[in-house]
Amino acid sequence: MPRVLLALTSHGELGDTGRATGFYVPEAAHPYRVFTEAGFDVDFVSVQGGEPPRDGVKPGDEATAAFLAEHGARLAATPTTDQLNADDYQAILFVGGHGTMWDFPDSKELARFAAAIYENGGVVAGVCHGPAGLVNVRLGDGSHLVDGKLVSAFTNEEETAVGLIDKVPFALESKLIERGARFTKAANFSAHAVADRRLVTGQNPASAVRVAELVVEELRLADGSGEAPRMSAAQASAIYLLDESVGYLYAASLRAAAQIGVADHLADGPRTAAELAEATGTDADFLYRMLRLLATRQIVREEDGGRFYLTPQGDALRTDNPVSVRDAILMTSAHTHWRSAGELVTALREGGPVFDRLFGLPYYEHIKGEQSVDGVFHKGMASFSAAVDQLAVGSCDWPQEGVVVDVGGGTGGLLVQALLARPGLRGVLFDERHVLDGNRLGEVGDDSRWETVAGDFFTEVPGGGDVYALKRILHNWSDEECVRILRNCREAMAPGGRVLVIDPVIPPGNTPDASKIHDLIMMMLLTGRERTEAELSRLLEEAGLRLTRVVRTGAPVAVIEAVAR
Repeated sequence: MPRVLLALTSHGELGDTGRATGFYVPEAAHPYRVFTEAGFDVDFVSVQGGEPPRDGVKPGDEATAAFLAEHGARLAATPTTDQLNADDYQAILFVGGHGTMWDFPDSKELARFAAAIYENGGVVAGVCHGPAGLVNVRLGDGSHLVDGKLVSAFTNEEETAVGLIDKVPFALESKLIERGARFTKAANFSAHAVADRRLVTGQNPASAVRVAELVVEELRLADGSGEAPRMSAAQASAIYLLDESVGYLYAASLRAAAQIGVADHLADGPRTAAELAEATGTDADFLYRMLRLLATRQIVREEDGGRFYLTPQGDALRTDNPVSVRDAILMTSAHTHWRSAGELVTALREGGPVFDRLFGLPYYEHIKGEQSVDGVFHKGMASFSAAVDQLAVGSCDWPQEGVVVDVGGGTGGLLVQALLARPGLRGVLFDERHVLDGNRLGEVGDDSRWETVAGDFFTEVPGGGDVYALKRILHNWSDEECVRILRNCREAMAPGGRVLVIDPVIPPGNTPDASKIHDLIMMMLLTGRERTEAELSRLLEEAGLRLTRVVRTGAPVAVIEAVAR
């Protein structure tokens, strides 16, 4: 008869909030019922032994009350792992509760116990914050247990929604991704659980029952009483790679949804595929199949009855969203990007952008010469800016007064936000004349506070500025070209002036990050690249500047501040 171990936190303080925490009792009670009804034996263990602190006990939850009444004595005297033998267990479930974030990751004993169960052919599971116990579980070959596997847990959005994202020691979703997990999630606080090669995880308390059910299924497969054969490591690798190879279809579906305005038609509430097809002039069956795929990425969700609703993750596809990214998606998925991505191997072999070979001109010259693409590009860049400008402006140390020069500032979205944030500032928007003609600086409400200057930042930039802002400029250009731009800023700025570079900064290691994707876009289209902090520091030094700090914005860009050397 399978034996399952429920692992509980011993930590009872919720950071510096003054609130108590512990293991979330319903996340133990409900799985316990599923396991015992399946005929399994269930034991408890805690990090420090004894009686672990409790959380989540709510009036009216009869199952939880019955669980505590029946097992109160056992819970008052839980053992530690050194009093148990991993060979006696076929599964371990890391029960959630915020306390886990403090003691599960540091418990080497629990990590070794879980690894032993897994390498004996058993199942390892976690629910909600319980997967904090997985972040430091390593297998015999040194790899992290979660590496390459589908994993869910309490999401960054959910942690933010409960007001604790800055109270917990780390963001659990981010940490699992850092360890190599293929993180999957549903809408906030919706039930969501996944099983991948004897690792079972769930997103939140609503997922606890499903996690337990998946553990039961996995154990029955392991003992031969299930229906599916076990998968070898080679087979798992093959299936994983095949799945990765068709990832472009997610982007294609997102583009199609943006083109036909799916999000706008869902703004007023759920609709069936047939209703959406009539509104968008598409085929109902084909549209349903595409929406079903987008639902796996949490862009939309399908309700009972085949009605789809727009999720919080998908809301910025709406054209009336204040930070709509519809135009940005249409730009990044345009045929110029698709064709260039398809010839990535040519860029690798030749060490230069493939765009020029495909379209006969460098990227920016092509944009100037083709009006349809030009419109897509500038709308797309404005859409990108809308998503990050306020975050970037809020992260910059703007002076109370003086002159800000927005170098290559496009239509002026960043400058508008800076001038609105600092009424004492004046601004200069510097770009090519055909770009400046579409500027947004009238939104400032005082035309005396700004001016536009046309020119080429490789030649010179307007003089006398106190701050020179370069948002998403340097990543377009080679190191030599970047130094020319930065040196021009250095020579033009007023005494005591600063340069603010607003660009992605590539983090070290294997951590997934949008900057690493954007770097390949640069490689396909332009001579530029995304850079690490050290690489940016070298460019600044060569231009006569000194990096003083890097500020993370929460967006895909950081603010890199520099002063004269």
